Amino acid sequence: MGPKKIPSAAESQVDYDKKFKEQTERLNNLEKRLVKTETSVKAMEKSLNIINAQITDLKRQNVKQCIAFSGRDVPKWIPGEDATAIFIQLARKKYGVRVAKDDLAVVHRRGNGQLVAKFNNFHEGSGYYRLVVRRGKGSMNPNPKLHVFANVLLTPMDAKIRFYVSIAKRVGTILFYEQLLSGRIGIVVPITAGSDETKKIAINEFEDLKPYLSEEVLKEIETANKKRKEARKSKKKELNSQQVDELLRSETEQEDEDDAPGMDVS
Repeated sequence: MGPKKIPSAAESQVDYDKKFKEQTERLNNLEKRLVKTETSVKAMEKSLNIINAQITDLKRQNVKQCIAFSGRDVPKWIPGEDATAIFIQLARKKYGVRVAKDDLAVVHRRGNGQLVAKFNNFHEGSGYYRLVVRRGKGSMNPNPKLHVFANVLLTPMDAKIRFYVSIAKRVGTILFYEQLLSGRIGIVVPITAGSDETKKIAINEFEDLKPYLSEEVLKEIETANKKRKEARKSKKKELNSQQVDELLRSETEQEDEDDAPGMDVS
């Protein structure tokens, strides 16, 4: 067997150039596939966001037909209670609004003690409209000594947004908030920092609220969440087994504190 042939410098360079070219082509193809995959993922993410927004809006259309009474002065649940009669009495006592029994499709009690009424009529002048649209000084929270608050029922996402904006208002990053007839939360903020002119923004998603969630707001939210969890644990001890089951089913919902009643801003 003869001695092994050692390639010349020129042959080695040709072989190196060939392998380098092959690796470059592989890297270019890999980069193209990565770009294509990234584009596809972004497109899917965009489609998913659109679908989630549509689902949330469908939920809004359903729940906005309902009004919930909350607050520590809502009568405690008792066996055999007439939830419809209690709801009508509270509307009259707190807001001076007469709600006809025929306007109500159904009224039921939730595990957290709230009374929720689903309405049949929504036209201007109806009991629903008069409870939801309250304008003028003192109209938002008449009879403030009675801790009963009427709010349009919200989707879990909008309930969380309402909770966040209630903290933001307390801290001062927003001026005012309310629940809109669309089922969304609307906030009032200065047009520019320090300006006396204001603008109203309907919050469609959390991104719309981010500019107003300062570090102080986030700290207050964290503290309030801890208090809510402790209050929920205490609440379970006071409820019967059926109510505890209902409360557990609704634990993902964000609820306002009794003294942060959303639409009833003092």
